[in-house]
Amino acid sequence: MLYITNGNKLWSWDGTTARDSGTGTLTLPTGWVITAYEILNNRIYLAAVQATTSSNTSFNTPVKIFVWDGYSTSYIDEKKISTGVITAMKEMDGLIYFFANSSLYAFDGSSYGKKKYIGVAVTKHNISVSSGKLYFPITGGIGCYDSIYKSYSAPIKTSKSVSILKIGWGSSIDLITTEGKAYRCSSNNDITSFYSNYYSYALPIYIRKIDILFQGTLSSGATYDVKLLDEKGTAVNTKTISYAVDTAIVKKSYRLNYNLDYWRLQVDFNNAANAAIVWIKIYFDDSQLDITK
Repeated sequence: MLYITNGNKLWSWDGTTARDSGTGTLTLPTGWVITAYEILNNRIYLAAVQATTSSNTSFNTPVKIFVWDGYSTSYIDEKKISTGVITAMKEMDGLIYFFANSSLYAFDGSSYGKKKYIGVAVTKHNISVSSGKLYFPITGGIGCYDSIYKSYSAPIKTSKSVSILKIGWGSSIDLITTEGKAYRCSSNNDITSFYSNYYSYALPIYIRKIDILFQGTLSSGATYDVKLLDEKGTAVNTKTISYAVDTAIVKKSYRLNYNLDYWRLQVDFNNAANAAIVWIKIYFDDSQLDITK
């Protein structure tokens, strides 16, 4: 079933018959505008904002998620949401993830929680899901939220402004930019770097050690550069991991011994033979963590 929103109305098309009234349609109370919807467990969740019209059309703070069973003449439940306007929703692993106020939230049907501030507005056409990972555009690239490890990364760095993002054939990601051009990014080719979150501290802290677990054993030709970046994005330390030196390992541990107050990790995938990285552990003294940044 395809659903189409129009103001406070939800219409439907089953592939044969289009309906704008009666069975398979819903009308919310006057003054509410549907901004996004998603389906979970045979329920349709409609995000809506209460609109007001003056000399300019603007959206007030009141936001709700209305719940509908797909056939009743009225919605069956409603949830008040205090996040600002919801611009997109996407089901993944039994939860509805939604974007509002330049942030990512998770909603289980009754309550919601903030997962990550991403700094940009995201729409339905910008989101794609694959293997428990949610992909969406961010400033300077593509962001990824992993629902299994509850982690966030930026696997693709690009200066292009992405308007449509979809998981393509195999492990590729297809992009359409605002210039009307199409691109395909492959995890073995165009996705060349992984970036961690930035960590900010009031005073320099001692970064002691890094552990990296690979998806499988390293094979011939595999090589990675693990870089510690400062606040300017300059690599102050680089560690090369390769099959030629480290052989067919599954896990790599090494001492770092560096002091920084603002930093992140970058991992460059330098060969198509590289195995995927499952996780990275960073050991450091965090007594000076600045939670205000």
